Amino acid sequence: MKQKLFNKDIAPHCAICKHGKLTPDGTEVICPKKGIVAADFLCGKYAYDVLKRTPRRMSFEELSDDTFNL
Repeated sequence: MKQKLFNKDIAPHCAICKHGKLTPDGTEVICPKKGIVAADFLCGKYAYDVLKRTPRRMSFEELSDDTFNL
């Protein structure tokens, strides 16, 4: 099994695979291996692409004024 180098909570799916490309509407993926598939589809050729994942937004409610002081 491949070693996971990134967050283990990221669910693998074709929308963040290095082989696939999202369609303009974002609901399907054009995959050179499997053709047109759903964005949440997963096949055996899945390879995680860091740059395709949209990171969660940071909650600024957790920060205090002391965080920004030098």
